[in-house]
Amino acid sequence: MKIRGIAFLGRKDNIIKSFGKLAWDKFESKLNVDIPYFKDEVLPLTLIPAEYFLHFQENLVSEFFGGEQEAYWIIGEASAESSLINGPFKSYLPPNNIKEFAEKTLPLIAGRYFTEVSLKSVMNENNLQVTLHTPISHFYFEGTVFSYFKRALELASEKSVSFKKIKGCEGGNKDISYEYYFN
Repeated sequence: MKIRGIAFLGRKDNIIKSFGKLAWDKFESKLNVDIPYFKDEVLPLTLIPAEYFLHFQENLVSEFFGGEQEAYWIIGEASAESSLINGPFKSYLPPNNIKEFAEKTLPLIAGRYFTEVSLKSVMNENNLQVTLHTPISHFYFEGTVFSYFKRALELASEKSVSFKKIKGCEGGNKDISYEYYFN
C-alpha cells in the first residue's frame, strides 16, 4: 500500500500554519534522520510506502500533539478544510447533492490519497454508513480518514454532522465502519 504525497504535503502545510515554519523545519530535520526516505522532495503524486508514511505520522503526532491519539481526529478535520476549501479538492464543493457527494465523491477522495483501499458509502434518509477497507490496520486510517469525512460532510451539507463508530481498527481490524448523522 502507498500513500500519495498530497497527504504528506497537507500535514506539512497544516503544521506550518499551526506551529510555524521553524517548528516544521526542526521536525523535518529529525524526520530525515529517522526516515531517510523523506530526504527526497515529496510531490503531490509521490507514492510513499505506507510503513514510512505511518511512521512519519506517528512522529508528527508525538512531536506536535504529545502522542495523543485524539490528534488524528484534529489532523483529519484540518486536512478536510484545507483540501476542500482552498486545496486540490475545492472543485468538489458545493456538491450537486449530498447523496452524490457521500456515495461518489468520498470514495474518489479516498482513492486520491491511498492505493489499495476500498471505500463503500451508502446514504439513507438522514444518515450515511461508510466502510473503509485497508490492507494495513493502523489508527491513522480510523482517526484521520473518518474525521476528514465528518468535516467534509459538514462542509458539503452545511449541517452539523455527528457519528457513531460501528467497527474500528481494534485488534488489527482492516475494515472500519462509521455511521454519520446530519443534524
